[in-house]
Amino acid sequence: MKKGFFHDDRKAETHVWIYLKLFAFRLFVMIKPDRPQYRRKLEDIRKKIEESRHLRVNVL
Repeated sequence: MKKGFFHDDRKAETHVWIYLKLFAFRLFVMIKPDRPQYRRKLEDIRKKIEESRHLRVNVL
Protein backbone atom coordinates (compact mmCIF):
# COMPACT_ATOMS: atom_id res chain seq x y z
CA MET A 1 0.00 0.00 0.00
CA LYS A 2 1.48 3.31 -1.08
CA LYS A 3 1.23 6.13 1.41
CA GLY A 4 0.17 9.55 0.20
CA PHE A 5 2.24 12.68 0.61
CA PHE A 6 0.07 14.02 3.42
CA HIS A 7 0.16 10.81 5.49
CA ASP A 8 1.73 10.98 8.94
CA ASP A 9 2.90 7.51 10.06
CA ARG A 10 3.10 8.36 13.75
CA LYS A 11 -0.58 9.08 14.24
CA ALA A 12 -2.02 8.09 10.86
CA GLU A 13 -3.61 11.52 10.64
CA THR A 14 -3.64 13.56 7.52
CA HIS A 15 -2.09 16.99 7.70
CA VAL A 16 -5.36 18.48 6.48
CA TRP A 17 -7.07 17.15 9.60
CA ILE A 18 -4.34 18.60 11.82
CA TYR A 19 -4.76 22.03 10.21
CA LEU A 20 -8.53 21.83 10.73
CA LYS A 21 -7.97 21.08 14.43
CA LEU A 22 -5.54 23.99 14.61
CA PHE A 23 -8.19 26.31 13.14
CA ALA A 24 -10.84 25.02 15.56
CA PHE A 25 -8.67 25.51 18.65
CA ARG A 26 -7.72 29.01 17.50
CA LEU A 27 -11.44 29.79 17.47
CA PHE A 28 -11.88 28.27 20.95
CA VAL A 29 -9.05 30.46 22.29
CA MET A 30 -10.62 33.55 20.73
CA ILE A 31 -14.10 32.73 22.08
CA LYS A 32 -13.04 31.55 25.56
CA PRO A 33 -9.63 33.10 26.39
CA ASP A 34 -10.00 32.18 30.08
CA ARG A 35 -9.70 28.43 29.41
CA PRO A 36 -6.02 27.36 29.64
CA GLN A 37 -6.68 23.84 28.31
CA TYR A 38 -7.49 25.28 24.87
CA ARG A 39 -4.19 27.15 24.80
CA ARG A 40 -2.28 24.00 25.81
CA LYS A 41 -3.99 21.94 23.11
CA LEU A 42 -3.26 24.68 20.55
CA GLU A 43 0.44 24.57 21.47
CA ASP A 44 0.46 20.76 21.21
CA ILE A 45 -1.01 20.93 17.71
CA ARG A 46 1.54 23.57 16.67
CA LYS A 47 4.38 21.37 17.98
CA LYS A 48 3.03 18.39 16.06
CA ILE A 49 2.97 20.43 12.84
CA GLU A 50 6.54 21.61 13.38
CA GLU A 51 7.72 18.04 14.07
CA SER A 52 6.06 16.73 10.93
CA ARG A 53 7.63 19.51 8.85
CA HIS A 54 11.02 18.64 10.33
CA LEU A 55 10.55 14.94 9.50
CA ARG A 56 9.51 15.67 5.92
CA VAL A 57 12.55 17.88 5.35
CA ASN A 58 14.90 15.20 6.70
CA VAL A 59 13.34 12.43 4.60
CA LEU A 60 13.78 14.37 1.38
